[in-house]
Amino acid sequence: MLAIASGKGGTGKTTLAVNMAAALARSDEVDQEVSLLDCDVEEPNDHLFVRPAFTRSDPVEVLKPVWNAELCTACGECARACQYNALAKVKEKVLLFPELCHACGVCTEVCPEGAMSERPSAIGVVECDEENLDFLFAHGRLNIGEPLAPAIVRGVKGHIAPGRINIIDASPGTACPVVEAVHGADVALLVTEPTPFGLSDLRLALGLALELGVPAGIVVNRSDGEDRLIADYAEEVGVPIVGRIPFERKYAEAYSRGELLVEGFPEVEQMVLEIFQRTCELVGTTPPSIPEQAPVSVSSGAEETGAPAASVSYRECTIISGKGGTGKTTVVASLAALASGKVLADCDVDAADLYLLMNPRVLEVREFVGGQKATIEPERCTGCGRCAEQCHFDAIVPDEIPPAGRAHFADPSSAAAVLGA
Repeated sequence: MLAIASGKGGTGKTTLAVNMAAALARSDEVDQEVSLLDCDVEEPNDHLFVRPAFTRSDPVEVLKPVWNAELCTACGECARACQYNALAKVKEKVLLFPELCHACGVCTEVCPEGAMSERPSAIGVVECDEENLDFLFAHGRLNIGEPLAPAIVRGVKGHIAPGRINIIDASPGTACPVVEAVHGADVALLVTEPTPFGLSDLRLALGLALELGVPAGIVVNRSDGEDRLIADYAEEVGVPIVGRIPFERKYAEAYSRGELLVEGFPEVEQMVLEIFQRTCELVGTTPPSIPEQAPVSVSSGAEETGAPAASVSYRECTIISGKGGTGKTTVVASLAALASGKVLADCDVDAADLYLLMNPRVLEVREFVGGQKATIEPERCTGCGRCAEQCHFDAIVPDEIPPAGRAHFADPSSAAAVLGA
């Protein structure tokens, strides 16, 4: 299984994934069948290039709580146990906020009266084109407002077939859906660009892959041929650059039309096949140790010269986009340069990079703790296995260390464990 990931959006991850799948499927030198699985379930777009005719559609459901007012004694145990603030006790009632619920099931476990039960709730769909002439294609679509993207990713990865070349197109960043997509891969291809932004986010993506114990290679998109910024870092951390895709206007124009580059440019087909061959050489190798993250680069910082706001009133503007690489950070920085009395908040907490443009002067650094994570005390464990049975995220697995079955532990590489389930 080959996972294609990146620390930020807009680096060319989708370009590499769809063109590699197409090139491998049509190559006479490859005798294996190919599957392309788009696991960017919040904003899938591989289908714009593949143009599938979906033959199968499977809803993805999770178990969410239902409150029974007649059985409830308003003890509040469910609200106290919920780590996501999806439950609140108000007087003699329990209020449930479905958009915050992570379907962990803890409220049904702690309710002494059985007033909380569970029922299946659809959070998205997995669609598959099993009859595509070139390769099997599947993708997932998470319903808007749902927080459980990893569940959809698991549904898409259910189409992984032994004996095939399975290409996973992960979402950008380092959040839980990316962990779920990369987990279990034979190798990860990290797509970046030769800019300070690309390097900043490459550090994060590489840290994720190595934390999961997955060998990684780097592909530089929009390459200038040397890419010293990325090449120096790759040499420093001991991760190879397995390929480069040149910065060519004709490639960008074809991409903007939703065309596969391998269909119009034979040199691109050869490039991605060579990238695949070099990537195969990484399978089974031992990943290097996780490099230390460089501290945030800051300047001494000049004091704000703009005039302070005229009053304590303020206006708030949120800048968003449906995909990465559209220019959100550029727009924010540009508006900031024009505004006075401004306060900026970079809420892209997986891959924050506004600081690269603003050159901030750090005044305070502190850890943030946003919840609790379950732990297991082996000396008190009787090996009953109930914790593993009740966990909705498969984050707890039997301990294989003798005596088997006496203890269970949370798998640190599980996406559910990252969620703190």
